[in-house]
Amino acid sequence: MNNFLEESLFAGVTLSLIAYLAGSLLRKKFKLGIFNPLLISIVITVVVLIVGHIDYDTYYVSAKYLSYLLTPATVCLAVPLYEKFDLLKKNLKAVSIGITSGVITSLCSILVMAVFFKLNHEEYVTFLPKSITTAIGIGSTGASVINEVSKGRISYKLWMGIACVVGAVFGSFGIQNIINYVTPIFLIMYPICIVLTVLGLVDKWIPNDGVYKFGVAVAGIVSVGDAILAVAPNLDGLRKVMYMIPLAEQGFSWLIPTVIAMVIGGIVYRGKPRYNYGETAVATEEAGK
Repeated sequence: MNNFLEESLFAGVTLSLIAYLAGSLLRKKFKLGIFNPLLISIVITVVVLIVGHIDYDTYYVSAKYLSYLLTPATVCLAVPLYEKFDLLKKNLKAVSIGITSGVITSLCSILVMAVFFKLNHEEYVTFLPKSITTAIGIGSTGASVINEVSKGRISYKLWMGIACVVGAVFGSFGIQNIINYVTPIFLIMYPICIVLTVLGLVDKWIPNDGVYKFGVAVAGIVSVGDAILAVAPNLDGLRKVMYMIPLAEQGFSWLIPTVIAMVIGGIVYRGKPRYNYGETAVATEEAGK
C-alpha cells in the first residue's frame, strides 16, 4: 500500500474525499450529531492507514493538495458571515460569549497538550494562535477595514478574493518555511494580543489608559527578547538575562513584568481621564464635513 500511495499523485486526496463522502452519507441517513462528516472521515482515514500499514508521511505526500485549499476555502466563509452581519449584531452578547469561550478553550487545550507532549517553547507558541478559523477573522476584519477606509471604493468581496489568492500562494511555501519566518513575529505579537484581549474583556473596570499603555509596551519589549533568542539561540548572555525573569523557562517571560507594568501604569495615570476613541473619531469626522 505504501508503494501505491507513493506512486499515485492523488491517492491521499481520493481517500480523504471518499471518507468524507461516507461521513456525509451516514449523517444524512441517521441524522445524528455523532456522525459528523469530518469526524467520520478522520476515523475512516486513520483505520485505512493502520490496516494498510501506511505511514502518515506517505499518505500526506498525495493528500497535501487538500491543505492548500483549506485557507482560501475557509476565508470564503467570511462572505456569508458578512452578509448576515446585522443578525450577528442583534445577537452580539451570545456571539461574544461563544467566541470568548471558544478562544479560552482552544488556548487551554493547546497548553495542556503542549505540556503532555513536552513541546518546546517555539512549538507551542506556533500552535497557540494556530486555527483555520483565524483565516476568517483576519480576512474578514481586513476586508471590512479596507472597505471603510476606502469609503466603499474597494469592495469587501474584492479584498476577500485577494486574501484568498494571497493565502493560497503563501500556503504553497510549506508549513516549515512559514513557521521559520513567522515564529519571531508570533513571539512578539501573541503576548500583546493576549494582553489586549484580556484588558478588553475587563475594560469597564480599567481605571485609566496607563494600564493599557504600560502593559502593552512591556509585553512587547520582553517578547522581543524571546524573538531574538528564537532567531539566534546561541546568545547565551541574553538567555541568562531572560531566564532571570519568572516563568521564562516555561515560555511566559512576559507575564509577570506585564502585570507589574499594568499596575505601575495605573498608578502613574491615576486621576487622568480615559481617552474616548469613539467620541474622538466621531468629532473628527464631523469636523471634516
